[in-house]
Amino acid sequence: MTFISATRLHLRNPLFYPLTYWHSFFSSKQVSKATGFLGGKLLLDNYGALWTLTAWENDRNMTRYRGSGAHKKAMPLLLWMCDEASLVHWQQETDELPDWQIIRDRLEKEGRFSQLPHPSDRHRQQLIPLPINRFLFYWQLDLNNNNNNGDSQLKLKL
Repeated sequence: MTFISATRLHLRNPLFYPLTYWHSFFSSKQVSKATGFLGGKLLLDNYGALWTLTAWENDRNMTRYRGSGAHKKAMPLLLWMCDEASLVHWQQETDELPDWQIIRDRLEKEGRFSQLPHPSDRHRQQLIPLPINRFLFYWQLDLNNNNNNGDSQLKLKL
């Protein structure tokens, strides 16, 4: 069984993007070296929301990653900077990464919506729009930890 963790964060002010990218970069480097990490994706959607998806050998490895290093430093800041924040975890048979539609559906139906000091109306109503890529702000970073030498591969899709 593979443990899947997915999050969606929307920043309440565009001025927070540089700091968020800074933390995302270091968290991505951290996760690529984490014990039990199988793979993942990052997506900045058309609404300016940052989506994360990671696959793990088990929930203990994900919890260890989440509570350490760059990710631990970023978490308190993100809750203050976000007007939308949700997460969902599940187990699945394969280590294949699900697509963004599945992630969105799981977030909306099974996810946990964080308590935020400045929630948007969408967050209060627990609504999550589909990630679309009509404009320039779409990218996806694939973190694949399943290669021959054990190093992660970072791939950018435009």
